[in-house]
Amino acid sequence: MFRIASLSAVAAWAVLVGCSSSSFDIGTPSEDAATDGSAEETAISDTSPPPGVDCTKAADGTPCASSPRSFCLRGACSPSTCGDGFVDTASEECDDSNTVSHDGCDNDCTYSCNSAKVPDKKCNDGKACNGVETCNAKHVCAPGASIACETTSPCQVGVCTEPSGTCSVGLVDKDKDGQAPSTLGTCGSDCDDTDPASFKGQPKFSTTPTKRGGFDFDCDGLETKQFPSFVKCDASMGGCTLVNDGWFYAGGGVPECGATADWITECFINSSAVCVPRPASTVKKTQACR
Repeated sequence: MFRIASLSAVAAWAVLVGCSSSSFDIGTPSEDAATDGSAEETAISDTSPPPGVDCTKAADGTPCASSPRSFCLRGACSPSTCGDGFVDTASEECDDSNTVSHDGCDNDCTYSCNSAKVPDKKCNDGKACNGVETCNAKHVCAPGASIACETTSPCQVGVCTEPSGTCSVGLVDKDKDGQAPSTLGTCGSDCDDTDPASFKGQPKFSTTPTKRGGFDFDCDGLETKQFPSFVKCDASMGGCTLVNDGWFYAGGGVPECGATADWITECFINSSAVCVPRPASTVKKTQACR
């Protein structure tokens, strides 16, 4: 109904100004017209308005003024602006009634991307490993399919390298000690993949416990003491010789891991002519384990 009425108005205006070739077209709903109950996008072309247009009666999109370029919108003659919900084809590709970018129609009323371009440079994030981004039918950039790097063992992890997008195989090794966690099966030997000091074959002893507790740093299921011996003196052949320094045995056994006790480094012949550890050589020592 509106199109017929509008054409009649144009014809009448053309007769008045003596120019039968002048015409206008209020347009049709654009391909991006909203379907969710929001303001409908209508394409409006570059036209010359007929005189005396009553926008309270004319349909939205009817030209109503030339300077500034205006159209009937919601019962009023309004200047054509980006974000008004109507596509002015003279300067706009789209108009979705907002000024939000990357939603299909950007804040300058151009498409966020062009679905006819494959690939569209606007969608390309410059990364190969996350796949090739494309522009969908709604002019919105869609993510690509990430490159899946295959492995042959549960202790391996596929690694995609930028910018080439090539795959390599790495070791599952959170603490970077060169061993995969034993929880992954027989391919792993690290009893604690969160502690770089704990791994199978760890040669070092420590006086402080592991992160998980205890002193099994070499992952053999045991707590091996670094200093397991008592001091030993040798009185053979009439002398008094230190065979090995060690813990002072008066007062208990070998100290537990992390415990501190007396450590003897010398032997001497006491007043009773007995070869014994020299108390003056006692030092405090902490038991280390692995």
